[in-house]
Amino acid sequence: APVPNDVVNTYTNVQLTLDDVVYTWNADDKGGKITDIAYSIINGESGTIKASYFVMTMEKYEDKKRKFMMDTKGRTIPAGETSKRKLEVTSGFTYNKAQLVDLSAVPVTIQLFDSGDKLMGTATGNFKLER
Repeated sequence: APVPNDVVNTYTNVQLTLDDVVYTWNADDKGGKITDIAYSIINGESGTIKASYFVMTMEKYEDKKRKFMMDTKGRTIPAGETSKRKLEVTSGFTYNKAQLVDLSAVPVTIQLFDSGDKLMGTATGNFKLER
């Protein structure tokens, strides 16, 4: 069995949640852009995990995948620990009301990957994306 400080690359006990999104809203264009996320990662593995980047998608924008790197400090999570952080979405994720229609509870999904492009976890949250 791995000792707690060993890095593991099996992710059956990693829990990812998308806690919040920050967005800008343009009432004239009836569109917006997700600029930042707040997330939590719970490492339930027996060793340290090293995350690398996120990929964001949104309902009705499944073909649009926005990849953004984690900051260096947030990448290493020891066994049994929880990491709660905020992170900028590189270039943002733009959307519009014409495409989504109902912006009161839009499903936004993030996927977490390690540096070897192995999926570590997926989380979806429903967010109000208009003001």
